[in-house]
Amino acid sequence: MMQRHLPFNPASALKNFASKRHFSLTSPSLLNAHEYDLTDPEIQKLYKLYRPERITPHKRGIEMLKTPALNKGMAFSLFERHYFGIHGLLPPAFMTADQQAYRIMTKLRQQPDDLARYIQLDGLQDRNEKLFYKVLCENIKELMPVVYTPTVGQACQHFGFIYRNPKGVYVTINDNSISKIYQILCNWPSNDVRVNLNLNLLTETE
Repeated sequence: MMQRHLPFNPASALKNFASKRHFSLTSPSLLNAHEYDLTDPEIQKLYKLYRPERITPHKRGIEMLKTPALNKGMAFSLFERHYFGIHGLLPPAFMTADQQAYRIMTKLRQQPDDLARYIQLDGLQDRNEKLFYKVLCENIKELMPVVYTPTVGQACQHFGFIYRNPKGVYVTINDNSISKIYQILCNWPSNDVRVNLNLNLLTETE
């Protein structure tokens, strides 16, 4: 009798191994080395096999500092500052992400109202996306009313006064044809719109 050989599925094999070893394997898999016992040769072998490789940013110098997705603020190490050509473009001091988050929260709590806090957070997202999401995730109960209801409604009402930088795409009622919307989407700086373009909120304003 001929046996049927099924194609090897590395994800399934890794999950089976993880369940036997009693450690969690969530998506994305094996991103954080500190979550796993790398003293175990088998786990270390799997980690090296499936870990994502670091991608060197294609931007350097002041262009990197002006890219919110790449900018780390004062958290760049001395090696990174030399490597990316930003040594001398930042103050000669270093702050961890936790220290920067503490400084941001201290400043936010000094603001007179939630709209002022919204403007501060909006500016932070324009400068340093990683720090923005770190601050938001670690203080979600305190900041959710600031970045969402009810403050976001107030921000929409005062949009003309608090607008700083373009963010996302704007499709209006006047863009009432497929060709117009397509042209707007073609202006998005990324080629893969499906991944990088998120339609998070549709707001009806008058």
